[in-house]
Amino acid sequence: MRLSSRFLVGFFLLATLTFSTATAAEYALIRVLGDGIAVSSFLKNHPELDVVQFKPEHGAEIVVTPETMNVIRDSGLEFKIVHEDLVNHYQSRILSKDTNFGGWHTYSENSAYLDSLHTEYPDLISEKWSIGTTHQNRDIWCVRLSDNAGVDEAGEPEILLDTMHHAREIMAGEFGILWADYLCSNYGTDPVITWLMDNRELYIVSMINPDGVVYNETTNPQGGGMWRKNRRNNGTSYGVDPNRNYPYEWNGPGSSP
Repeated sequence: MRLSSRFLVGFFLLATLTFSTATAAEYALIRVLGDGIAVSSFLKNHPELDVVQFKPEHGAEIVVTPETMNVIRDSGLEFKIVHEDLVNHYQSRILSKDTNFGGWHTYSENSAYLDSLHTEYPDLISEKWSIGTTHQNRDIWCVRLSDNAGVDEAGEPEILLDTMHHAREIMAGEFGILWADYLCSNYGTDPVITWLMDNRELYIVSMINPDGVVYNETTNPQGGGMWRKNRRNNGTSYGVDPNRNYPYEWNGPGSSP
């Protein structure tokens, strides 16, 4: 069965943050404490920091490397270490140590999943097509779901879901393909899903950032990769954060070069 228990269990094990790069202790999670205004001002002055969340009453949680840890120390703000080694932390939560990519879908498996859905439900989900290629020449795949998925019906309202901007947030890529599966498998039995598919065209781009995902596959084939951005060669660094690269609030906090 396509929806195996490893993915269902994963919903409850991993939330937004997952996975890492090559070296143990290269990434840690810290919580910066103190006055909310001071912390907020600090974050605005350091958009290169990898901020997981910020709540004025609780502080900011930040993924740090040895380099960015120095920025935190130099700020004089109080902080505490939440997880000293994020790679080991997330790898320890993988239920089976012999699974490929921690039990999650790789880029190629994600693409194959879309193909299998089209084979099983050819009227409800279109063949995938490429909306473009990445810096490393990988296709970014899209599918359309509807009661007549092979036809772009003029005038029917459209909904777009794009997932997997941040390569380490591994559940995001699962959501795109599993939602497509849920829509197809419940069409004709669930009245809400049936109405949605009959009256809307739903477009799913299940992996916006293939290069980042494949990088994590390479560095941590059993899961645990912390690379977040894409793999554009910037000359002195690699990667642009695709989720900070839209016109709305472009180059906001977290969009490190």
